[in-house]
Amino acid sequence: MNGFSAILRKEFAHIRREPMTLLFTFVIPVLQLAIFGYAIETTIEHIHTVVLNLDGRSESREFVAALVDSRAFQVVEQAKTDEGFRRAITAGRAKVGVRIPPDYTDRLLRGQNATVQVLIDGSDSQVAMTAMNAANLLGLNQSLRRARVFVETNQTAAARGPTGEFTLPIEVRPRLLYNPDLISARFYVPALVGIILQNVTIFLTAFA
Repeated sequence: MNGFSAILRKEFAHIRREPMTLLFTFVIPVLQLAIFGYAIETTIEHIHTVVLNLDGRSESREFVAALVDSRAFQVVEQAKTDEGFRRAITAGRAKVGVRIPPDYTDRLLRGQNATVQVLIDGSDSQVAMTAMNAANLLGLNQSLRRARVFVETNQTAAARGPTGEFTLPIEVRPRLLYNPDLISARFYVPALVGIILQNVTIFLTAFA
């Protein structure tokens, strides 16, 4: 206890001589807790998305509207051409690209399976997995909605496959770009470089 009392008196004396110590002891950790607690958010929403609607009719517009209403995607650009669609993804303006083919409405009206291509930037594995799951869920919900209305109206299947089997009206086909294996190290390792450099700087200062 004698040693503990000596250290305690020494610390109080140090605080009296250097009041800024209280700032680094109490205020800075509270600020860091508030900043990191706000910044570190595991829920991924509003992923920047580019849409290329080559159909343009009401059925395709309903799919785009459902995409906009989804909290997972945020449509930041409506492409007019395939080149503009690809450029939005390669330039990094959008993490997800949704391409609706020109025969989308025709296939649905004929009772056939219509496909929607979804291109996903896989450089960030967490964002890619969220986008892929959300796209599949969106396609499933739209298919079930259309199938329910179609069955209630016509008393038959909403869509059939090439061999006549029952199938979902809308099929979403996700494709991962740049990191198809979703290896997280390709995204996290470059970010760790900055953190390690900061820690090394602190250690070197402390040792000095």
